[in-house]
Amino acid sequence: MQAVVDASKAVLQAGGRQAGPEEEEAIRAGWGQAGADEEEEISFEPVYATRTAIRPAPTEEIPERIMPARVAKAMVHDMLETDYNPRLNLSTFINSYMEPEAEELMHAAAAINMADSAQYPSAAEMEKRCVQFLARLWHCPDVDFMGTGCVGSSEGCLLGGLAMKKRWQQARKAAGLPTDKPNLVFSHVAQVCWTKFCVYFDVEPHYVDVSHDCLVLDPEKMRAHIDENTIGVVCMMASTYTGQYEPVQEVDRVLEEIRQEKGWDIPIHVDAANAGLITPLVQPDVVFDFRLKHVVSINVSGHKYGLVYCGCAFVVWRGHHYLPRDMVFTVDYLGKEERNLTLNFSRPGAQIVGQYYNFIRFGKEGLRRTYHNLFYIYKFLHRSIVDTGHFEMLSTGDVPVLAFRLKPREGGKQRNYNEYDVMMGLSEHHWMVPAYKMAPGASDIHLLRVCLRVGFDLKMAQLFVHNLQKVVEKLDRHTCAEVSSPGQTYEGEQEERGREFKQRAGPC
Repeated sequence: MQAVVDASKAVLQAGGRQAGPEEEEAIRAGWGQAGADEEEEISFEPVYATRTAIRPAPTEEIPERIMPARVAKAMVHDMLETDYNPRLNLSTFINSYMEPEAEELMHAAAAINMADSAQYPSAAEMEKRCVQFLARLWHCPDVDFMGTGCVGSSEGCLLGGLAMKKRWQQARKAAGLPTDKPNLVFSHVAQVCWTKFCVYFDVEPHYVDVSHDCLVLDPEKMRAHIDENTIGVVCMMASTYTGQYEPVQEVDRVLEEIRQEKGWDIPIHVDAANAGLITPLVQPDVVFDFRLKHVVSINVSGHKYGLVYCGCAFVVWRGHHYLPRDMVFTVDYLGKEERNLTLNFSRPGAQIVGQYYNFIRFGKEGLRRTYHNLFYIYKFLHRSIVDTGHFEMLSTGDVPVLAFRLKPREGGKQRNYNEYDVMMGLSEHHWMVPAYKMAPGASDIHLLRVCLRVGFDLKMAQLFVHNLQKVVEKLDRHTCAEVSSPGQTYEGEQEERGREFKQRAGPC
């Protein structure tokens, strides 16, 4: 106890003050309430010799007492130790590697709030430059383009959808027409944020089913879903399910035909979260951007192939007139008048700093080389997985994502296991590879998906193929038709939970 009191008095003295009798008594009283356990934890050097080390971590209520920083750090670190290694998590597009120099810059910018551009003008300028880089990359024809950073592409999509809805409402009101039944057209392979948009902002979703022959948006099927209440069409670059591009150029052509025939000027929002950087730099002949007449807004995730850690995205409109004025707010309680165009008011500045660093550090040449390397590994994996003889590949190589499924054995004999068994088997080798159903219209197809990202090299790809082969060999040896495999049981449980959820939720 005396050691604690002496240390507290020393802190006061360092600040030019002396502890009086009352303050000293308060120090003693405060530490006395902390009890002997905390004093023991201060006096013991080894973290795992403290009493806290044999107590459960707090789960339901904030603890009453102080915990030494090194003990709290150890407790949190131990919890994280049980998680997957992010570099082996192949289920996600989210980037999991950055250069040390970028990490240092992001650590230095960790306290920056992008909402406060008056106090952090340099970070705000970096965001502005990133938006301009993207507008140029996407061939924006207008110099008065508008854009903003976001915490993720979902926010960019919600903003893009909301802008289309408001512009549709304004046009309908000006014509004296009702505005109570807006709808949005997109395929069933669109990211879930578009269904969220429809639910959050009272828009009717017009889903276009996929099929075995076309696993993305079919422009001709789309025609039947468009009417005078359509606020816009969403095109995916690329599909979350298979990594395949939706045919934005063909959608634009069909919408132009509809405009000439019906007079309905339907805009396109391109959800390029996955491919907004890859496509223009590696596949410049694929036209998806502002070169198309009906494309009015595009979003991209910086935390995917922008090579930044999670929490970075952008959305760009081709001109100010495509962004309703009432979506831009002005606030003056942070030091000066500032415009705000995001759903989240406060946003981390570190990711913006990281993205700007990546753009100027890699340049177009460095990004191209990085993406080409990923496609090289994609081709190696594609060939190696098909050559095992166990799988059929469904991905088309638009982005470095492999979507594949089990195929029957020779002679058409069905396997006694499924893709969920393969997922579980790979997890025993520390790989996280998701198994899932294809979207409505082709939901009898079950897939495995591997998202390639920076940090996944050829040696890891070779190890993955080796582990995949071992998993299938083991399943061939240890499963039989008479007993359901763990994956078959899991699939049945998932379907049952899905039916129960729909019953509880009711019609949407």
